[in-house]
Amino acid sequence: MDFRGYLPIVNNLTFAIRGSAGKFFGDKYFMMGGSDGKISFSDNKNYSGDDNPLNKVTENTFTGYPDVLLNKFVTNVRGYNMNTVYGKNYFLINAELRLPFSKFFFAKQAVGSGFLRNLQIFGFGDLGAAWTGNNPFSRDNAFSKKNYSNALFSGYSITYSTPVLSSYGFGFRSFVFGYYLKADIVYPIRDFVKLDTKLILTIGHDF
Repeated sequence: MDFRGYLPIVNNLTFAIRGSAGKFFGDKYFMMGGSDGKISFSDNKNYSGDDNPLNKVTENTFTGYPDVLLNKFVTNVRGYNMNTVYGKNYFLINAELRLPFSKFFFAKQAVGSGFLRNLQIFGFGDLGAAWTGNNPFSRDNAFSKKNYSNALFSGYSITYSTPVLSSYGFGFRSFVFGYYLKADIVYPIRDFVKLDTKLILTIGHDF
């Protein structure tokens, strides 16, 4: 499911919100985190975890390749690597307050610069989770409960970590050399801890 709404406030200032959710009933996973169209020179996907769909070594009988077909990346959760958390269920909320620079400040004047004419300044917030089971906030969820075993003993520990990702920040977007470029200053927060601030560059029109 994917729902979107746009609320005009004043003088072309707009509040935009997107809500999405999904559930897999088979052996497939939603992989949450990251941004669509990210400009990056390094691999920024998470491959750790026994149940991680990108860490599966079982090969498909027909293709001979690891069976990750139909697993789905869930974006945008800005400030995180792709596939930071994963599970058979997910929800995601994106909210943005969008201010078109030229229409807000020069509504009655013609702006010759294409960059300024299309420039938007915006603040945003992202909140989402991907998990397996009934409750993403349960203390024995897959990201909180860690199992240990060897020839002598077995046990587990509870870290009280949750599969919930959140971030907020602000950014700019406009056309640069024919591409719609977005620059985000992101403040990620996970388990009530503020992580390192990140600058993210992406290409594309979506949230």
